Amino acid sequence: MIRALLTSCASLAVVLASPAVPQEREPSAGPLCVYAIVNVAAEVGRRCATLHDAVVQSALDKSVATLDAWVLREGWTQAEMIAFKREQAHIGDPNPDVDLCTGDAAMFYPKRSYIPQLETITARVAATTGPPQWGDCL
Repeated sequence: MIRALLTSCASLAVVLASPAVPQEREPSAGPLCVYAIVNVAAEVGRRCATLHDAVVQSALDKSVATLDAWVLREGWTQAEMIAFKREQAHIGDPNPDVDLCTGDAAMFYPKRSYIPQLETITARVAATTGPPQWGDCL
């Protein structure tokens, strides 16, 4: 699901890029977009018993830990990371203004079959260097 979402994002970016508008960079995988999506998915699993799958949640938690280490390694402070997670994934928000268990947020919770793709994407993002960037996203 995450891979399909990122592929769709990249495809959309290519379609929207007009030849008349010079591009300064190639479309990227959207490292911060991936970070936000993985955090949303992990929070959905924590809050939504009907969607929770222990195997999936373990993979998500591992990805979150890897990506947390990445943003901190690349220059974010702990406070910036916490603020990002609260804003993007409602982590630490006791009463989020969005129902994470239905609708758009719930669709980010992957099936077990997507765990290898999650691991691959996480490794790719964690291997990037420099200040974390949104890249091309939703």
